[in-house]
Amino acid sequence: MDAQRLLVFREIVQAGSLGAAARALGWTEPAVSQHLRRLERQAGTALVLRHSRGVALPEAGQVRLPGMPKHRDQAGWVRSAL
Repeated sequence: MDAQRLLVFREIVQAGSLGAAARALGWTEPAVSQHLRRLERQAGTALVLRHSRGVALPEAGQVRLPGMPKHRDQAGWVRSAL
């Protein structure tokens, strides 16, 4: 899995919505959504549940979140988490 996609996932979870994550990253919402879709396709499951008030974590998303790096330079964690 791509480290950048995992970091986008972390931002979505922390921000609480795709739109807020896009603003925090300086990206467009469709770009964030595309990264999330690709990560979910790689994981083989939905990692967030989208709803009108933002996102929620299903069980699969919660499993991947603990220990997720807070800084982009911690790519080693990404490789070891997978």
